[in-house]
Amino acid sequence: MSSTIDPRDYTIIRALGALSLNVPNVELARAFLSDSGAGERIHAAVEVVNHSRAKRDAQIAWQTAYEIRDRMSRVLDRQLDEKALELIEDIAAEYSMAHHQNEDRQNSSHDKDDGRHIEQKLAHSSQGVT
Repeated sequence: MSSTIDPRDYTIIRALGALSLNVPNVELARAFLSDSGAGERIHAAVEVVNHSRAKRDAQIAWQTAYEIRDRMSRVLDRQLDEKALELIEDIAAEYSMAHHQNEDRQNSSHDKDDGRHIEQKLAHSSQGVT
C-alpha cells in the first residue's frame, strides 16, 4: 500500500531536522517552515479543531436544550394534571354542596308541607268535633 506524502511535509521534516542538530538552527527551521506553508496549514488545522469543538459544543447545547424542554414539559404536564385534579375536586365539592343545599331545601319544604298538612288535619278534625 503506497501512501502519497505531501511535498510540504518534507519541508516540515527538514525544519525538524534543523531543530534536531547538535546546535539547533532555529533560523533554518523557520525558513523551512515558512517555505512549507506550515503557518497556513497549522492555522487551517486549528480552524478545523475549533470548528469541531464549536460543532460539538453546539450539539451539546442543542442536546441540553432538548433535555430542558423535555423536563419542563414533564413538569408542566404534572402541574396541569395536579391543576386538573384540583379543579375536578373543586367541582365535585361544589356539586356536593349544591346537592346538599337542594336536599335541605326540599326537606324544608316537605317539613312546611307536613306542618300545613297537620294544621289542616287539626282544623278539619276540630270542625268535625264541634
